[in-house]
Amino acid sequence: MTSINGLNASTSAQGATSGIANSATNMDSEAFLQMLLVQLNYQDPTAPMDSQQIVSQLADLTSVTAMGELQSSVQDLSGQLYSSQALYASTLVGQEIMVLANVMDIEAGESINGEILLTTAADDLKVEIYNGADELVATLPMGEQMKSGAVEFDMTDLEDDLPAGKYTLKAVATIDGKDMEAAITQRSNVTSVVIPGPGQEVLVEVDKVGLVPLSYITKLQGEAGSESQSNPNVRMISHDQGNGAMEANSFFNRELLRRYPGLHESGLVETTSANTLTDSNLLSNSMPAIPLGPASLAVARQY
Repeated sequence: MTSINGLNASTSAQGATSGIANSATNMDSEAFLQMLLVQLNYQDPTAPMDSQQIVSQLADLTSVTAMGELQSSVQDLSGQLYSSQALYASTLVGQEIMVLANVMDIEAGESINGEILLTTAADDLKVEIYNGADELVATLPMGEQMKSGAVEFDMTDLEDDLPAGKYTLKAVATIDGKDMEAAITQRSNVTSVVIPGPGQEVLVEVDKVGLVPLSYITKLQGEAGSESQSNPNVRMISHDQGNGAMEANSFFNRELLRRYPGLHESGLVETTSANTLTDSNLLSNSMPAIPLGPASLAVARQY
């Protein structure tokens, strides 16, 4: 008569079960169930498998399958959003824009103009201009600023024209006796678009500035004579909201709703034209670390 060692059979069954659970991540549910049925058919009748262990294995398989499907859906959605962003960026070529940048190459006699973004009123404001050797070569006084918002500047107000070369601009605001650096945007044109691939931000090449992330564009001036508009991919300062509130345009929300209408019923995506965020929400969100010069990059990350 053939004897059955119940302890060894039970240990073997548990080992096989553990092996199946570990391999569940590398097989589909059908293969897993087939192997489980084979194990049940050939188990030791004197030491059957623990039913709780079987249920636990099935739950693990369900979780792994759900996570795989979720990852696939997220990757698909990310790819579609990236394609939409790249398509939008391609429409900017030849357009006049305002871009977060504090460095610029200029030709002899050429002027620089743009805006200084103030988050609060300032007792005094000035723009310092440094050459390629990091030497202060000119200062443009702007005086007292009674409110927050965008303050326009134009280098034609300088006493002497700047020679050709690369310059770094630094906006210094005096607030309650302390000097603070403010972000600077400059007016220029988009000459080309660089699409590095999924997982990396689309870059635009800006005349006199170089490559910058798409999110650094704060305003679209359009072609000559056309009406300016805000970039739907970036956060903009809302001048008519108090406490430094900022708007986050819902370009991606609209894209999500167009592709997946069911998201509206789920409440995951709003249909409003803009979502309002406070400074505290934004200070922790850093923009991509693209080297634009030492002056106002740190402050620019707050926008």
